[in-house]
Amino acid sequence: MLLGLLFLLFLLQVMSTLLFTRPKKRTRQSKSHPSPPSSWNDGFAMPAPDLKRAKTKLNSRRHKVVVIGAKECDQHIPVKASQQATFDTVAAYGLLNHGVRRIAPKLASLSKMNDFHSQEYLEILSHEGKDIILDMKKDDNDDEDDEDDAFISAGLTPSNTFNGMWYYCRLITGATLVAAKELTSSNSTLAINWMGGNSNAMSDAALGTSYINDTALAIFALRHKFQKIAVIDLSATHPLAIQDAFYYTGNVFTVSVHRYEKNHDTYGTGRRKDKGAEGEGRHTNLNVNMSIGATDTNLLDVIKEIAAGLAETYKPECVILTVGTNSLSGGISKLNYTPVGMATAVDHLLKVLDVPTLLLGGDNTWRGKSKCAQHARLWTLVVDAAVNATKGVVSTLPNDIPDEDNPSWNLMGPSFELREEDDEEEKKTSETNDNTTQMNVKLNGIRERFRKYKRTTGL
Repeated sequence: MLLGLLFLLFLLQVMSTLLFTRPKKRTRQSKSHPSPPSSWNDGFAMPAPDLKRAKTKLNSRRHKVVVIGAKECDQHIPVKASQQATFDTVAAYGLLNHGVRRIAPKLASLSKMNDFHSQEYLEILSHEGKDIILDMKKDDNDDEDDEDDAFISAGLTPSNTFNGMWYYCRLITGATLVAAKELTSSNSTLAINWMGGNSNAMSDAALGTSYINDTALAIFALRHKFQKIAVIDLSATHPLAIQDAFYYTGNVFTVSVHRYEKNHDTYGTGRRKDKGAEGEGRHTNLNVNMSIGATDTNLLDVIKEIAAGLAETYKPECVILTVGTNSLSGGISKLNYTPVGMATAVDHLLKVLDVPTLLLGGDNTWRGKSKCAQHARLWTLVVDAAVNATKGVVSTLPNDIPDEDNPSWNLMGPSFELREEDDEEEKKTSETNDNTTQMNVKLNGIRERFRKYKRTTGL
């Protein structure tokens, strides 16, 4: 009897413990999730490298990142040094490991490309580059002159064609469409194709080395799921084809931060007053004209205003962000951005907008060996920003570029550093025309565009 009573008391004590004792909550300051450093809001924080902590963070980030067939695409371009250096450097830093998926691209079909490009242009483009060159070099006669005229009208000349060009176009476009599908299927929240972003290709003609406008095709693909898409282009040249294609719709907000010079053959489009067509497209186009010599500080000031305006007024459900290396210091655009500065701008946009994002390369003009190191530095930092997009996770990449398992390491000289300091000569030539007064005009123009969009839509 006594034993039974003692056993009953024991059961009552156990039940009381289970029912009335609350489990101890893990505080925000736990070891596995420390609070973000105060310097995070000022761009890239560069603490002493802690690779072990970085690997832990990569596995617990909010964004699911996928890179689309970088190496496979690199093998099919005519001058591939910069793209190969980019892939090798990104891989050497381990950014394609620890949860970042790599998937192979698929060849885009002619019918898919026909969503934006004319059938006639695609038929001309489908001629192999070798055939185009040979046809244009034949002896003159009326029939051949007509064929040559068709090639020239399509923007194709011996200087911008090469063997395997049609396969290359299908591969790069297919890679971007696979990336878009990753977002629409919710398999990923951040998809990267640094070979894509050929936003300058027109519907019926190539422009330079932009043959198929994979950016426009990605917009059409993403519209199957996302009602409001923001397209942000950080290349030196203005994407006129994108602006024209979506000038009349409110479902796509186009933003371009580019060099502008009136009546210039390369930089003469993308006026500040181009605001979108009356009706649904009104105030959904924003062109920010940067002056020769614009710096990282100028770029980040502009990006902060753009990010705030989009987040507070337009509120996109998805973002396409093209990052062109033709804006880097030393290029023909005469803009003075650095890889760190452009990556900081990307980092800020990812953090503030915080929506599914497609990251594209933006241009193909720096494919040669002379500038391949800059391309590799930029995209290594951009991929790092994408991988570490969760707030509180800072870049921990060592500044010395790894030479182990990095076949392109010798191309990264003479400094072999990821974040190079400007030399004195470059600092002397990097003074910007965007002085305080001019920058205030640009920033006020950005704010005014979003205010007008807000009034127009009745938000």
